[in-house]
Amino acid sequence: MLRANTVPVFFRDYVNGQFNQTRRQQRTHDDVQPAKARKVAEGSFVGCSSVAPATTSDAFVVTRSFEFYLKRFLANLLRLRRVIGLVDMDCFYAQVEQRENPELWGKPVIVVQHSRQGVAGGILAVSYEARAFGVKRGQSVVEAKMKCSHLKVCHVPIGEYADKADIQKYRNASAEVFNVLNNFDSSIVIEKASVDEAFLDLTTFVEQNINKWGGDNFTSKSLLPMIPSSHVASGVDAKETDIERRQHLSAFIEACQTDDEQRRLLIAAITIEDIRKRIHEATQFYCSAGIGNNKMMAKLVCARHKPRQQTIVPWQYTKEILKMTPIGDVRGFGGKLGNRIQEKLNVKYMGDILSVNDSWLIESFPDQHEWLRALAKTFPDGVP
Repeated sequence: MLRANTVPVFFRDYVNGQFNQTRRQQRTHDDVQPAKARKVAEGSFVGCSSVAPATTSDAFVVTRSFEFYLKRFLANLLRLRRVIGLVDMDCFYAQVEQRENPELWGKPVIVVQHSRQGVAGGILAVSYEARAFGVKRGQSVVEAKMKCSHLKVCHVPIGEYADKADIQKYRNASAEVFNVLNNFDSSIVIEKASVDEAFLDLTTFVEQNINKWGGDNFTSKSLLPMIPSSHVASGVDAKETDIERRQHLSAFIEACQTDDEQRRLLIAAITIEDIRKRIHEATQFYCSAGIGNNKMMAKLVCARHKPRQQTIVPWQYTKEILKMTPIGDVRGFGGKLGNRIQEKLNVKYMGDILSVNDSWLIESFPDQHEWLRALAKTFPDGVP
């Protein structure tokens, strides 16, 4: 039996919490007497001297449980140490048109695809200048021009066949962006998510460089200029002023001096600021980014301060962020599953799932109820 002085405090607390939370559901070995099994279950699991296995069978229960929680703890620790970024081009199709026609920079622009009848079809992209007038995707060109009379309309080229668009120039522009990403550093793993999005796994890069960041150069005064477009997603950052943004970043940098996990995110943020700058220098295209411990959080916070900005989400704020996040905004929940969750459970935000009765959650999602409950709190095991 492990004593309190034989395991790190953070691991002991983690295992005790997990063990106590699920002890009623633990299956004990067949030859453990019920009374003895209860005695084992009622004590703290790690670092408790008051409860020790009375028999070999009791020890089996504790050992198997310890192995289970050790594996889960290590998996979560490794997942926490991951550093993932998402780079997302801002209104990419519109920027391609603006670069092709420089007089369109700073103007309200939409990109429209021709319909099969040869008339203007749906709006594919809306520049942020056009969005300021209330122009949205899904509107017709006529509706969009009623919102903004000086709107510039760009058409996707028509391909060899009149009923098919030719998007090659957008693919070529995308290739320029990915050329920058792929040549920045070989230790950063690039995963193409779409023509205008890429996930960056910076875990190895950060591990290789973390020792370079510390000491006298690790201060707000020296680091703030290196993250000029960064925000910290804390749950109260949505409408922060620039002064508040800098204050939140300064507090984050201060925490990074004693917390290596947050320091990893900061190093990634500094690196992605540099990557985004290089993309703009090489292509003229602006982009935004999200930085977190997994793809879902990086994706979720990327749009939080668009355009031309990036957002860091420290792990301790994930629960607060998810509490006010619409279910459809979470990666993978924008389609049928997200609609089903909202309709069956009558919820709108991820945090609302926590208030759903256990029996109703199990009945509605028998194979996913534990995962959904954990997801509403923070991202559980198995989330990439």
